[in-house]
Amino acid sequence: LAGDCLPYQATWRITSSEDMRMRQDEPGRYSPALEVKLRKAPHSWGTWSKIFGQCVQAKLMAQKWRPGAPRFEGLPNVPTARRAGYDLGDPDFWSYVDQYSHETLKKTGHSTAPKRL
Repeated sequence: LAGDCLPYQATWRITSSEDMRMRQDEPGRYSPALEVKLRKAPHSWGTWSKIFGQCVQAKLMAQKWRPGAPRFEGLPNVPTARRAGYDLGDPDFWSYVDQYSHETLKKTGHSTAPKRL
């Protein structure tokens, strides 16, 4: 958050989200959501110029429940967190491999001399 809050005064509840319910294939089904309320610290009262100092979003659900269906749009200009796992067909897996290789090479350089073939 961009300001200070009092975590010991936070409250939460399981509720339903009308916006998310209407996105479902069957709008009559329950759409659970977690609602969290935070209380601002006294020195942070008032309007904040921005709410979040940093924001990362998860991939949103597919628009239709079928393979390859497009996902709902997320927040504009907010990075999407990659999913972890060992699925060789998932672009996120290869993104992690690429990041690990890049960071390891940056730290260690090449660790072996060229070998004669």
